[in-house]
Formats: sequence, C-alpha cells, structure tokens
Amino acid sequence: MKTSPLLEVKALTVKRGRNSLGPLSLTLSEGCGLTLVGSNGSGKSSFMLAIAGLLETTGGDVLLKLPRSDGKHDRRSHTEGWKRGLGWQGQQSGLWPHLSIRQQCYLLQDERNQSSLESFAEALSMVPLLDRMPHQLSGGESQRAEFMRALCSPGKLLLLDEPFSSQNSEGRSLMLNLIEQEKKRDRAFILALHEPMNGWDVIRLPLESD
Repeated sequence: MKTSPLLEVKALTVKRGRNSLGPLSLTLSEGCGLTLVGSNGSGKSSFMLAIAGLLETTGGDVLLKLPRSDGKHDRRSHTEGWKRGLGWQGQQSGLWPHLSIRQQCYLLQDERNQSSLESFAEALSMVPLLDRMPHQLSGGESQRAEFMRALCSPGKLLLLDEPFSSQNSEGRSLMLNLIEQEKKRDRAFILALHEPMNGWDVIRLPLESD
C-alpha cells in the first residue's frame, strides 16, 4: 500500500523586501533528508521559515502528514503543522535564557520519548552540560543544545537552518551521526546549508523564475 509523503510543498512563494522568491516545490518522505543549498541571501532561511509556518507566504501550499489520536493521519496546512508536527532549529540561537538545557528539552518531550534526552545528550557529548544555563555554553555547545532540543520534540519532520555553522569537525560529525540514526527511526530532515552533503538530495537556491 502506497503511503502519502510526510511533507509536500507546492509552488511556494515568499516575499523578501521587494523581491519574490520561488516557486519552491518538494516532496519528502519519512526517513529521508533534503538540503536547501545556496549562498547568503539566496532564500534558504525564508523558505525554511515559511515551511515551518513562521513566515507569511505569498502563494502555494505546505501540507504535512500529522498524527491523530486514533493512530491515523491527517494532511494539514503548515500553520497547524508547526503546532504539532515539526522540530525547528533556527540560524540564530533560540535557547530560552532562563531555563537550563535539561529543562528546555523536557518542555518539548512527551510521554512517548521521555527517555530520549539522555541518549541524545550522550551522542552529542552534552551529558555534563545538561544542567547549565545557555549563557554558560560556548557557541558550538549552544548550537548542539538547540539541535538536541529540536530532536526532543515529538515531530517527525525537523527543519535545521545552518545547524553546523559553529561546529568544529568533531561536533559536526556527532550531529550528522545522530541525524542518520534518527532517519532510521523514520524522522525526516530538511537542512539549509552553503554546500551540499554526500548522499542527500539537494535543491539549489536561488530558484530561477519562469
């Protein structure tokens, strides 16, 4: 039986200043990864925000397959998807300054993945840092903490905007290994990057208008 894709983006357009970006179309299934690749100003962050429902669109549609309480699925618009079906890591730090890393991760967890935090922290060399406040972390540690928080959300789809920008080679490797593990658990990823990654589908930005 053919299953519907986890995410469908259909002819999505957004406006940045006086310029219109798009249309962007893509399909993403569970357990898959996709990269949006381009230089600064190419529209990567704008499209990521639009897919997450955090930026108003000027055209097109974003549909996300979301779980229902009866175990079945609905296909819903991106605004509802942000509430229920997405994990997000922005380009700028979004850690809450008044909560420890552990507290922030617990806020996003549900009873289905309460045991995940310790395993994520171990995989990212973050166990000794779980009870620290954001201002006590280095740039690379802060970025991994926000990545870990996104993983702790129940969402099947994770949107990561330049997630390796503050990482050295070791930190990047730790994050990539964990992403591959989560893909095997049927989670899907879209990464905004400056360069493509081996083995990942790529959409290069900016898109050429017809």
